[in-house]
Amino acid sequence: MNHEARALSALLINRDIMSALSQNMAPLMKSFESEWDFVYRYYQNNKDIPPLSVFVEQFPEFPLVEDLEGSTTYYIQVLRHERVHYEVSAVLKGAYDSLREGQGSAAEISTYAMKRMAEIQRNNGLSRSVDVRDVESAGTELDRRRELAEMHGGQIGIPSGFEHIDAAYPTGFAPGHFDVFLGYSGLGKTWFVIKLAINAWLAGYKPLIINLEMSPEELRDRIFHLISDYNMDDLIKAQIDPSEFRKWAYDFMQDKVEFYLVGNDGFGSFTTDMVAGKIEQYKPDIVYLDYLQLFTDRAMSTNDVSRAKATARELKELAMASNLPIVVVSAVTGKDKKDRLVAPSLAQVAWSSEIEYAANLAVAIHTHRDPNTQKAGDTQVVGLKNRHGELFSFSVKMNLDVGTITEIEEDDQFDWMDNESPEMQNLLKAPL
Repeated sequence: MNHEARALSALLINRDIMSALSQNMAPLMKSFESEWDFVYRYYQNNKDIPPLSVFVEQFPEFPLVEDLEGSTTYYIQVLRHERVHYEVSAVLKGAYDSLREGQGSAAEISTYAMKRMAEIQRNNGLSRSVDVRDVESAGTELDRRRELAEMHGGQIGIPSGFEHIDAAYPTGFAPGHFDVFLGYSGLGKTWFVIKLAINAWLAGYKPLIINLEMSPEELRDRIFHLISDYNMDDLIKAQIDPSEFRKWAYDFMQDKVEFYLVGNDGFGSFTTDMVAGKIEQYKPDIVYLDYLQLFTDRAMSTNDVSRAKATARELKELAMASNLPIVVVSAVTGKDKKDRLVAPSLAQVAWSSEIEYAANLAVAIHTHRDPNTQKAGDTQVVGLKNRHGELFSFSVKMNLDVGTITEIEEDDQFDWMDNESPEMQNLLKAPL
């Protein structure tokens, strides 16, 4: 059955150019590209669909289907479904044949396949619109949000598990959100985001962490450290009783949902299309990327600024297209060592202001260290941008010796500043 011919015939019979334009029909016309171009040019010049007689005179060999009764939109949607089915099948078959015939490494073939899958999704995408006057649709959407909020303790998205964030960010990490946690190297941002993922997991959501700084096994050790009584040193050196570990793990993991960790296996680039592939593979509820500047855009830009800008934009688009929250860890830049005494500002996000513009929520994570002993003190969590509520600032205690990250009691939030020198207190109290 020629679905292209049926879709174009429906357009000519129903004289419904608006459906064709809103359904992005043009990229679907592969076999009848010239016929589509003629119809579109005719409409541009005459503001009307060409009569059947004019079209047939121009294209006498076109297999016109005259007995169609359905809407133009219906036949375009059927065509799109068949086109995607064919293209995806071709990609999978090509990848299988290439692997079987040894035409490249598994990594190269899978990267190419995921890139083609992303192209297929992009080329067959649609825009959406709503009419403000459509009260029924609005009411249905509000009912859906209300049900989600009731299921999630008042939020339509995934809670952070930290009271100050959840109070100021009432949506939670909601579908389509692009959220950024930034900080200087070695001052707590990765540990904090791992804790966010654990909190989501313990609340029943499926997290996916893609970390390009450490192996999945190293990341797993950090998670074990935070959810068990095992410390990092014993986990790294494997100085634990295997049978006791298995017993604890089986008991703890019982009835828990999946929690996948992904690392970069080798020295190749990890593109946004590969992120999309992992989302398709694991079907998570929320995605965490650590850290943003190590990922690569589709074009694999070599310039740091261009790459960071394109990567942030593509990840924002991916969050919206996949209907998932994507949380990223981002590096920041500082002029000198004095900058590291206080939490960074949003303007310091490394290489690209696009990250600042795209973010729904931006948070700085900053652990204060004694300048003489370098001993870690409390960690500041500072809201720098919040599209859905007020900004916030609070402190947590990261006791990584025992594996706990907890909010400090309200009355003690800033008592730790009393122990700093007057010069340091002035810096810490200065506005960000």
